[in-house]
Amino acid sequence: MKKTFFISTIAALTMGFTTVANAAAVNGGTINFVGKVVDAACVVSTDTANQTVDLGQVKVSAFGAKAGTKAQNLTPFELVLEQCDGKSATAAITFTGVQNATYNALTSTGTASGVGVYIMDNDGSVLAVGTASKPVALKAESNVLPFMADMISVSDAVTVGSVEATANFTITYA
Repeated sequence: MKKTFFISTIAALTMGFTTVANAAAVNGGTINFVGKVVDAACVVSTDTANQTVDLGQVKVSAFGAKAGTKAQNLTPFELVLEQCDGKSATAAITFTGVQNATYNALTSTGTASGVGVYIMDNDGSVLAVGTASKPVALKAESNVLPFMADMISVSDAVTVGSVEATANFTITYA
């Protein structure tokens, strides 16, 4: 009985070692690490530096038949400035991208036609693409800068489809 148990134990252990010896390594993928070192009054929070703002669904009839009609579906988003050192009193944000200059809107590259995206400052004024926002007073450590975005018709005829626009932003400290 003891011999049978001993032989069974040895056999089980040997099979376990054989399984480990036959394990194969498989390429699982790639991880890219990115970051920046800056000499600025604050750093942009990683949560808000690269984000997607979902403008939701808007019926084509909301735009009517006249260019310049806003969807009236304001979507809030924010930029967070962290680790502020107190050396700068204010920060102003400038959004840039492919623009429809007539309506101060970013041009959509999605499948919907006749639609752009505009950005508003926290006081409700439309920010022209490429123009700095009003300076916001900074406090030490962390600052939340609220904005809003919405769709706007940039032609008299709007067609259904996706709306996609990209804005880059820069921060001017003073």
